[in-house]
Amino acid sequence: MTAGWLVVAAALTTGITACSGDDSIIDVPNTTTTLPPTKYTDLSTLADGEYVAQDGEVLTGTLDGETQKVKVCIAPGATVTLHDATISGKDYTECQWAGINPLGNATIVLEGTNSVTNFNRYYPAIQPAHNDTGSGTEYTLTIQGSGSLTATNDYFGAAIGTIYGKTCGNINIEGGTIYAESGDGAAIGAGMSATCGSINISGGNITAIGGDEGAGIGCGNGYSETSACGDITISGGTITVTGGRSGAGIGSGNIGTSGNITISGGNITATGGGNGAGIGTGNRGTCGNIKISGGTIMATGGSNAAGIGTGLGNHGQKAVCGNISISRGESFVIITAIRGSYASRSIGPSQGELGDGYGYKCGKIRFDTELIYDGEEDSYVMPMNNYSYGELNIEITTESDGNDETNDTDNKWVLTPATE
Repeated sequence: MTAGWLVVAAALTTGITACSGDDSIIDVPNTTTTLPPTKYTDLSTLADGEYVAQDGEVLTGTLDGETQKVKVCIAPGATVTLHDATISGKDYTECQWAGINPLGNATIVLEGTNSVTNFNRYYPAIQPAHNDTGSGTEYTLTIQGSGSLTATNDYFGAAIGTIYGKTCGNINIEGGTIYAESGDGAAIGAGMSATCGSINISGGNITAIGGDEGAGIGCGNGYSETSACGDITISGGTITVTGGRSGAGIGSGNIGTSGNITISGGNITATGGGNGAGIGTGNRGTCGNIKISGGTIMATGGSNAAGIGTGLGNHGQKAVCGNISISRGESFVIITAIRGSYASRSIGPSQGELGDGYGYKCGKIRFDTELIYDGEEDSYVMPMNNYSYGELNIEITTESDGNDETNDTDNKWVLTPATE
């Protein structure tokens, strides 16, 4: 009987006549499966109100905010393509929405040249949905494809991320050429006084410019209320990121909090704002552990900040980061860390513990298997002046001898401080 059923199953896909296990004749007619045609929607034809794009739909053309007040949404679980699409908002008070508004998990595929702006200054260009049901997992927005996207917000929201003062889900970027810029929030992540989920980047060519006191990638300004983002994970792509006036390039904004920062690949240039680290905390900000195990990285701190580590701490509030670990993972890692003009270290706490309300705190600093700094002031395995140069070059690589053990003598770290 088993063999007979297998033959019948084959007949269903080929349209031939077959015998079942009891020798009866089964004549299966030829069948043709027709996929539904792709739906192309010209944004210029949409009437005012809410429009919900469905799975497989392609949005193209221009939605002109001057003449159209349309809330573009994406159905839960849908994959929608932007193909030479422009969504242009005009900061209308009555338009309480972002340029694109997923209603659950969503995937945006980029084709051609695309541009999205917000319809209200408190909202982002693209706002991932937040699961506020109290159960289940957080929603995730995924951006992929080979096209380009320009996403901007001139005021309080992120460019891709959260509305002012609210919460959004996770952000995954897998491809595309993306330019994101915010006025006061993070370019990618949380807006001003807002929170977002995790941020994961595995590919693409990304330029992210944070708002006035926001990070380039991470969270925005938390001066009046908490601003926070989840873990930030980067495993690939070419990323150029700049923090706002008091924000980190990658990490927290002014008085903001980011989760752990993990980098295992990619070509990354991260520059902090005036008081923000290249990778780490903004002014009076906090971030979790920083773990780097791959990629080519240039991290430059703002004037009072480390290249990798803490930004400025003042007015009785410390800048705090967790442990910093730099090691060789599956690929080599080359890092150049440059401290700001008034900072004393390229990696770690930008300054030591100081009086008059200033303060900086950092966990353990480890290069491969060597502990450099264990969190206590002046407790170094290496001479302290290795952290006093403006630039610190670090290369951790492995000779190609086939031996991949972590403690092998070929697995080495090289510190080359620049000469001032």
